[in-house]
Amino acid sequence: MSLNANAVSPALERVHSADSGESREADVGLHWDATAHQYVAETGGHHHHHPAGADLEATIVDEKSGTEKLESDSDDDVYIEFEEGDPKNPFNWPRKKKWIISLCGSWFCFLVAFCASSFSVGISDMRNDLHVSSEVAAITLAVYPLGFGIAPLALAPFSEAYGRNPMYISTIVLFSAFTAMIGAAPNITAVALGRFLSGCAGSSGSTMVGGTLADIWVTHERGLPMSIFSAAAFIGTGLGPAVTGYIPMHIGWRWIQYIQALMGAVTFVVFLIFLRETRGSILLSHRAAAMRKESGNDRWKCKADEERASLTVLIKVSLTRPLYFLFTEPVVFFFSLWVSFVWGVMYGLLEAIPLVMKLYGANQGQIGLAFFSLALGGLIAALANPIQEALYRKNVSKKGPEARLYGAALGGLLVPAGCFIFAWTEGRVHWIAPLIGVTVLMTGIFWIYCAVFNYLADSYLAYASSAIAAQSFARNFMGFVFPLFTAQMYVRLGYDWASFLFGMIALLLAVIPFVLLRYGPQIRARSKFVKEMERVKRLA
Repeated sequence: MSLNANAVSPALERVHSADSGESREADVGLHWDATAHQYVAETGGHHHHHPAGADLEATIVDEKSGTEKLESDSDDDVYIEFEEGDPKNPFNWPRKKKWIISLCGSWFCFLVAFCASSFSVGISDMRNDLHVSSEVAAITLAVYPLGFGIAPLALAPFSEAYGRNPMYISTIVLFSAFTAMIGAAPNITAVALGRFLSGCAGSSGSTMVGGTLADIWVTHERGLPMSIFSAAAFIGTGLGPAVTGYIPMHIGWRWIQYIQALMGAVTFVVFLIFLRETRGSILLSHRAAAMRKESGNDRWKCKADEERASLTVLIKVSLTRPLYFLFTEPVVFFFSLWVSFVWGVMYGLLEAIPLVMKLYGANQGQIGLAFFSLALGGLIAALANPIQEALYRKNVSKKGPEARLYGAALGGLLVPAGCFIFAWTEGRVHWIAPLIGVTVLMTGIFWIYCAVFNYLADSYLAYASSAIAAQSFARNFMGFVFPLFTAQMYVRLGYDWASFLFGMIALLLAVIPFVLLRYGPQIRARSKFVKEMERVKRLA
């Protein structure tokens, strides 16, 4: 699940459009200030190609209000932009409207995370009902994050071409339908297919929300909305089993799915009432189309319509560029390896916690309540995240993007510490002790997760979305893999040694942020993408 915060903070404004290779800096009229070492609002016009001899009126961008004045070509086409103070510009919408949309997006993120984990509490009943082995049943848990990882590579261009709102509406409908399909499934194949497809549809609740928040909030306003969005996925992951734990005991495992499908249906109604399109280029495209229809004059145009590549090209780039980043960029590869492992551990906990709690004689409902420890870890990390943001503001002028890594460095140590606590207290002392380990572990995972988004966004700027998509694919792929072997590993190695092994691997990987804090600039300087961005800055 994709979370962000000040957590996945202002950096997410720079998620670029995969079709043109241009970043959101270009979309909102930013340029590189070599003195300030950052992107700032344009004070002059955009650099577009116009017919020779055209009488041009420069586009002026005000980042504070997020508006642009009209850019015109008096001899030919007229390109419309948001004028100063335009109430139709999402940046100028009332705060109440912005908050309603922000909370709708965060709720969608919470819901898909909730459904991802709540399925685990009904697995044993489902296995008995459908007469399958525990290994086969584990597949149904694992394929959900697989859908999360694969679908965005193909679906992301559709929001570029058609807007965010149609994607939200269509995917919540599909998500609800596939969730209900799981509840009605007559066999394990139907369950697995429903889980995979619901993961594909639900991925929009993770991948699009950060962009929606960047559409409506200017940088200095975005901290709190991003923090809420970031916390939603982690808290949802913990609350899913905690809230639904007693359902299989009383009305059966299928009702977990039916209740969640109903939650999705209610969400659909809420979206119809409150959600509005937030992508500025789509709103301008609609306005240009309306002006052409009203005036009968085809000169009214939107720049984004002409600069946007075909949907086929968008999909091709979206499918291939992230994988290229993953295997050719050292920073992306090692950061993805790290966050993928800890994400896999988090999904492994969905199988490990029930095994450990059974040592204490816990029933199914009590096992579900143990997952409150996951939600608590996410909440603690979200509340403490402003410390990382303060360190970033203090050190960014000296450290650059590496100033994003202080929280990750601490989080990298908390993950193995949590694993070790979980390993050597389970079954030996009070049941609260291993759950404290889970809380410590989840706090660390949250900080690592947030640092990955911010660091890659700051490091790759115009190519940020490809770098982030690369780690997202790798992370969710490991979320698919870990549940397939976690239970068997715990049985064969012993609960303590299995958790200890996870902790030792996490400890080895914890060196990554410290290496980047020391050598990050030199490593990034070797990247051909970074070299290209430096070349563009010199030409600007």
